[in-house]
Amino acid sequence: MKFALILICIYEYFSWYYKPINQMYFEPWKFKFEEIETEKSEERKITVVAVDFDDSIAYTHYPTIIKPLPHVMDVLRVLMNDPYTVLILWTCREGEYLQQALDFCELYGIKFDYVNENCKRNLDLYTVDCRKVSADIYIDDKSYQGREGVEKLWCDWWNWMKENGIA
Repeated sequence: MKFALILICIYEYFSWYYKPINQMYFEPWKFKFEEIETEKSEERKITVVAVDFDDSIAYTHYPTIIKPLPHVMDVLRVLMNDPYTVLILWTCREGEYLQQALDFCELYGIKFDYVNENCKRNLDLYTVDCRKVSADIYIDDKSYQGREGVEKLWCDWWNWMKENGIA
């Protein structure tokens, strides 16, 4: 139940703190609170989060990876272990550079459910696998006032998680 609350707060954060030019309005999320199973199950996941790598997870001077942004690995670890969340690495990196990004995240204990691909739930739902990754939440420095906006996002989420006993 704690993880469902995280997702609600993430949604609220996106809706009120960041107001893009073309504000999108979503129906309120409906959560069915029930016992959380410890194993991840594709049918139980309700939120897909796609995260860019360069300047959203790590400070980079492409293709060089410098270090992670503050608190990003802590927040990703919580989301990774949440049975209601699908975590997708969503990046333009390919080949050797993509592998470097995956290895970097693995050093911090982060493993993504998918990398630059749609999750099984969406493939079943839409029956086609397009190049555009379908997600409920996208985290990218290009859409959050640059790297500084993403840094603030990760720090705010981490502080909220600590204050609410989730982290």
